[in-house]
Amino acid sequence: MKLPLELRRLQARLFNPLSPGYSHCGHCMRNWRICQSHGTKISGEEGVFPLCEECWEELSVEERLPYYRALWNQWQEWGDSDEEEWERIEEAVRRGL
Repeated sequence: MKLPLELRRLQARLFNPLSPGYSHCGHCMRNWRICQSHGTKISGEEGVFPLCEECWEELSVEERLPYYRALWNQWQEWGDSDEEEWERIEEAVRRGL
């Protein structure tokens, strides 16, 4: 059963503190210990997962892209990515992977 966004965000507030150090869905904020991430393959075994399965399913491509872009921007700050990688990510998201 898919929970409404408000309940997923409530879960995040209640349960995320019990699992410090886990990353989370950019939309509902639940950490990966309490929800399933949606892995988007960008090449071979390489993938990214800024959204959980439930949020990924309810958002349109255009609504998903900002979460992928935010993750890529974070990688940019760390010096771990380039524009070519963003193009691969955007293409994969637009293809619905």
